[in-house]
Amino acid sequence: MENANDKTSRKVKMRKIISISAGLFICFCASCVLLTVWASNDPAVQATGTARAESRVTGTALAFAQETEAALPTVTFTPSSTSSPTPTSTKTSTPTATNTIDPLYTPPTPTETSTPTTTPTSTATSTNTPTPTKTPTLTETSTPTKTLTPTTTPTPIPSTAGLTDWAIYDGQYLGVTDISWDKYIGYYKADDGKIFISLYVVAINLSDQELSFFEFDLSLVDGGGQITSGLILPQKDPSFESCTLLPGGKCEGWWTAMVWDRPDVRENLTLRWEPCLLFCDVDYYELPISQ
Repeated sequence: MENANDKTSRKVKMRKIISISAGLFICFCASCVLLTVWASNDPAVQATGTARAESRVTGTALAFAQETEAALPTVTFTPSSTSSPTPTSTKTSTPTATNTIDPLYTPPTPTETSTPTTTPTSTATSTNTPTPTKTPTLTETSTPTKTLTPTTTPTPIPSTAGLTDWAIYDGQYLGVTDISWDKYIGYYKADDGKIFISLYVVAINLSDQELSFFEFDLSLVDGGGQITSGLILPQKDPSFESCTLLPGGKCEGWWTAMVWDRPDVRENLTLRWEPCLLFCDVDYYELPISQ
């Protein structure tokens, strides 16, 4: 008798053979499937490839079965008992009754035929056809007839400001139109021996850009040659203050200073304007004031 190790070794070998055979079979089947898919794209090869694949699969299956059968152990069953044949009774039944049809018998023939004779004759016809007869027509036309035309012409600047000529710098115009001498302005009184002088200054921007005017750029040169700056207080209304003008804009008002109240000082007055501080072509402009 074989020992247990031989049986185990045989089982392992059988399992290896079966596993290798199954793996070869699966790989071959997969190759056949891929070949079949490739062949399905070509109509000429499709039929031949299908037949060859079926034949190869069948042959592989048979070979696999034979190898498996050869690898498996053969088991032989030996009958231990013998059964004797058992007599079987057979019964045969033969029909003996025969039905005979009389050749002289004629089956009845149906003679009644039902034919429908009713025919529908009523026909419904629609004769009412709605026809649109009203057509809306647009007859009113809106035409703009009003044309707005500017009729106001900008007033040209006079050749002189009034009491002085125009001082012109880079599109900026400045001049004096009026003068006023006062001992009192509101509650404020001039210093002893002095008098308030107020000049009505007009500034215009005739350039194509935004420009600014500053009240601190103005000073007064009196008849004695003394230069006097403007006062913060008092101020006559409306007072001239620093302003920024758009092209065509204008600002104006009273600019006030205080000088000695003597005839030689009140004569030959000049307004000095310094529109530029650095890198200027002209340091300042002087406008003699007519009285």
